[in-house]
Amino acid sequence: DKDHGAQKPVALYKDLLSRSCYPGQVVADFFCGSGTIFPAANALKLTAFGVELLEHNCNIAKLRLNETEDEAPPPEEKPEATSLQETLSGLLPK
Repeated sequence: DKDHGAQKPVALYKDLLSRSCYPGQVVADFFCGSGTIFPAANALKLTAFGVELLEHNCNIAKLRLNETEDEAPPPEEKPEATSLQETLSGLLPK
């Protein structure tokens, strides 16, 4: 059941965020549409903010601000990176 014509699955956002963010970080979605970023970020203990131009979509997103998925697995613990080079080296193939 979609409220927005291009609404993405929360699971997709959770997968992308869990691969690129540490718990406690802030994520931004500058075209947040129906606000799928919010339940995904909440489930992973991230802080999210979104920007949306259309009032209808903003109203849908506002309803989702505090949503989370009950079945969300706990985020994987990742060690703090001490430098940009260490962070990038974890993303590059070996």
